[in-house]
Amino acid sequence: MGRWTWTRRRAALAACITACLIAAACGPGVSPLDAAFGAGLLTADGRDIYGITLSGARVVVTAPESNTGGNTRVAFWRVADAATTDQETCSTWISYSSLSRQQGAALRVRQSGGRTTAITVTNNVTWGARWGFNIHVMDSASSEPYHKIGGFILDEVFRPGGEGTTAIPPHPWRMCARAVGSVVSFIVWPLADPQPAWGDPRYGGSVALPAGWDLPGRAGWYIAHLEPGDRAGFEDLTTAVVSSSSPSAAAASGRSAGTTPPRAPTWIAEAP
Repeated sequence: MGRWTWTRRRAALAACITACLIAAACGPGVSPLDAAFGAGLLTADGRDIYGITLSGARVVVTAPESNTGGNTRVAFWRVADAATTDQETCSTWISYSSLSRQQGAALRVRQSGGRTTAITVTNNVTWGARWGFNIHVMDSASSEPYHKIGGFILDEVFRPGGEGTTAIPPHPWRMCARAVGSVVSFIVWPLADPQPAWGDPRYGGSVALPAGWDLPGRAGWYIAHLEPGDRAGFEDLTTAVVSSSSPSAAAASGRSAGTTPPRAPTWIAEAP
C-alpha cells in the first residue's frame, strides 16, 4: 500500500470519527447543563437540545435557535439531593417568553441507562387553557412515554374572567407538588395571592398513583415545549423530605377533615 493511499485512509478515518463525535455532541439532550443539576429527557423532538444554566438563585432553561421543534420534555434535579420516596418540590415560574412553554414539577425521578421515569405535574398548554393542570407518569423508554392519571380545572383562580375568556393572572406563579405513599398532590398559586392550604380545591388537587410508581427517586422540576429561541425561568427552587404523618401531608392526600380525597387515577395515553 502506497504512503499516499495510507495517509488518505487515515485522514478519512479521522474525519469519520470527528463527524461521529460531533453528531453525538449535537444529539438530543441538555447542553449546557449546570454542574449543580442532573437532567433527563422524557421525550425528544428530533435532535433538539435545551440548556440549563444557573445565575444566582435563578435557573434559566433555553432552546437554541438551531432547534427545529417544540416537543422536547425534560426533568431536572439537584445532584446533591438524595433519592427519597415521600418528597416535595417547589418552584416559582418566571420568564414567560412564549404561549407554548410549559413548566411544572417532577417527582420520584429515576434515571438509568438513558431511561428516565418521573411523575410530573404540569400546567396545561393545549388551546391556551392555562387554568388546567395535569398529572402524568412518564417513561422515556416506553412506546407510549406518557400517561395522564389526573387533570384539574382551576378556573376560579386561573380564569378570573370566567367562561368565554382566556385571560390568566400575571406571572410569577408558584407550584409545590408532593408524592407521599401512593398519592401525588399539588398546590399552585399566583404570587399575588397568599399561599393556599394543601387540600384547597381552588388551588390544586390529588390523585392516587397507579401500581409501580412508589419507588424512590429525585424530587425536581419539569420543562417542555420551548420553541427555538425561547427561554423559561425558575426561582426559589426547594425540595424536602415529607413525613407521611405530618398534618400537611394528610391534607395533601385528602386524609384530613374538610379536604377533597384523592381521585382514582385515569390511564390515558395523552401527552402533557
